[in-house]
Amino acid sequence: TRRATAVCPTARWVSKADDDVYIVTVDWEAQLRMIAAGREGRAMLHGKVVWHNWNVKHFVPHSFDYSYNPDNWRRVIDYLGGDESRARFPDERRRFELCRTHGARQCEWCPAEAECTGPFPFPTGWLITMSAPLARALAGSPAVAAE
Repeated sequence: TRRATAVCPTARWVSKADDDVYIVTVDWEAQLRMIAAGREGRAMLHGKVVWHNWNVKHFVPHSFDYSYNPDNWRRVIDYLGGDESRARFPDERRRFELCRTHGARQCEWCPAEAECTGPFPFPTGWLITMSAPLARALAGSPAVAAE
């Protein structure tokens, strides 16, 4: 992102694609135009995004999920706090118990762990495209500058 914004400062989009991807550029451009319509100058992301928690102490990822549902995290926190009615079915109860007995290393949802952060969106997949304002914001962020 830093290199792309420096080398191509007037680009409207920055992309990352796998080396074995065939992109129908006409369709891709049409999708980007549709996304940008009426949103010029805004931070935008096009591609596959999952929601993710991260254990910062052990550098372990947790809970990839294709749809962010805050109730999932709220239910596990309530369950671990003593409200066993929050587990909707036996398999969910088993998964919640993994959080209690094994902590963040086995828990899909780790907000009950003090060293966990998230959930936050995590772009993944064979083609990710971000708008120039988003690329510039990421490139100039303190976290990227620290790397």
